[in-house]
Amino acid sequence: MLSGTLTAAGQFTFTITLTETVTQNGATVFSQSYPFPFTFGVTGYSGPSVTFDPSGLSFNLTQIGAAVTQLVTLANHGSQAVQFSAAATTNSGGNWLKLGSTTGSVAAFASSVIAVTADPSNLTPGTYSGAITISIAGGQTLEVSVLAVVTSNQPD
Repeated sequence: MLSGTLTAAGQFTFTITLTETVTQNGATVFSQSYPFPFTFGVTGYSGPSVTFDPSGLSFNLTQIGAAVTQLVTLANHGSQAVQFSAAATTNSGGNWLKLGSTTGSVAAFASSVIAVTADPSNLTPGTYSGAITISIAGGQTLEVSVLAVVTSNQPD
């Protein structure tokens, strides 16, 4: 297994050598090495410098129930750390959508998460929408749509 972070495009060559040795009564009877050369190519990343997952969040909540938290992952595909700021907005229902942090950074070739919490404590049954807007230093803006469905805590 090869592992690591690919940080440069190009052709990369390496050799794995398999050595077979046969011994009898503590003495080497046969020994042979077999080199296996490998080459692999890495192409440069051509997408946006920062991506996010998922592109939308959906919360199923109960009226006067506990708040629920989900995570949005930011991935930095560049060779420099990036700073970000985030804001939550709602279209109705007041201030039911909160962020664990509103600023942060993502190291080069790494990822970071933003905790998103939907709190139904002041909501009536219904469907509510909102968005998380993430602004990346340098001009990139990302938007995560948010949908919350609140059901009654009363039996039918």
